[in-house]
Amino acid sequence: MKTIKSLALASLLTFFCCLSAAETAENLLPVTALKQAGETRWQQTYQAHGRTIRIDAAIEIPDVDKVPVLRATRWFPIMGDDIPRWEQYFRKPDEKPYNYYDFNILKEQGTTVFTYNITDAYSSEKWFGKVKYGLREDPHAHWADIYAEDNPLSMQEAFAFIQEKVSFVFSGDVPLYPLYGAGTDTPRLKKTGERLYDHGQYEFRLMQLIRGIPVMADVDNLYFPSNGPALGDYMPYFRVDATVYSEDSYSVDATLIQETAIIHEDIPLFPFETVKPVVEDLIKQGHIRDIYKISLCYIPFHNQYDLGNSYMLLPAWGVTCEFMRTAEQAPYAGGWAEPYWHSDTCRQIVINAQTGKLFDPFETDERRMLAPVISP
Repeated sequence: MKTIKSLALASLLTFFCCLSAAETAENLLPVTALKQAGETRWQQTYQAHGRTIRIDAAIEIPDVDKVPVLRATRWFPIMGDDIPRWEQYFRKPDEKPYNYYDFNILKEQGTTVFTYNITDAYSSEKWFGKVKYGLREDPHAHWADIYAEDNPLSMQEAFAFIQEKVSFVFSGDVPLYPLYGAGTDTPRLKKTGERLYDHGQYEFRLMQLIRGIPVMADVDNLYFPSNGPALGDYMPYFRVDATVYSEDSYSVDATLIQETAIIHEDIPLFPFETVKPVVEDLIKQGHIRDIYKISLCYIPFHNQYDLGNSYMLLPAWGVTCEFMRTAEQAPYAGGWAEPYWHSDTCRQIVINAQTGKLFDPFETDERRMLAPVISP
């Protein structure tokens, strides 16, 4: 009798496991169906650990027909004999070589930094604590309508300017996704109110678009550094940070990635509605205090079959948020104005778009940075 009951129970469990797997498979959709599958904005209020958490964030889905899985590598800019041509492009005819110009390729990190006659009132140590200025930042606003104080360029025009400069330096079309932007007021001395410059400037964090899909935080930045050793070499943070005072004064720090092969032509994905409970749990646990943006994106992982030479770009739901390590942790209340994406508490929380599994920022498994298995 016990044997019959055990067989019946095993059969029942098998039935429900198969049913659950079938329901899961039904929830996976092609990217063309994702926009019809759920909301385009998350607006909700939560109570967690004595705090009121108000969520008002766009859910962004790229306008693409397919989401392939890709192999990629670092993208280095023009080098060697092309550098004089690049230098000539950035210098005015009456300027002496390297007068206001700096160009640096950090080859090991795959990073390119180039500046041109940039102002220093916003970041130089000699001004730290002596200057005050405000920020006009909004990741959801129309950038054509935002202006730094007295700056003739709009935020949209400044972004287009940087887009053109980066594409030139890397000798190819480099589409950029505007993650965040901020326009500043003109910096003034705190004691006297004296202006240090004629107008404010713009600061950007821009992410690369590959096949129309933004490349967000790489796997090295998904986990806390204190989690212990992990398989895989150092991976740079692929992004473009830029400052634009004017078309004759700017700075760009760019680390880019380049597609090398298609692994899967297209894969089905979960709508954000399906994975949202994973994020809600982090809110209720006291970790997430604010959400700035939600995007279907690519996350670079280490290619376990080619460590140190190539990466895998996998689709995920990226939630850019204010994230605290504990429910008790309070936000840092600093006196130095800076865009919030420079804050240590601004993180990308990432969910596998095909499995719905959170890439837990507290994970300590040494294989955590290797690309997970993908089902085509």
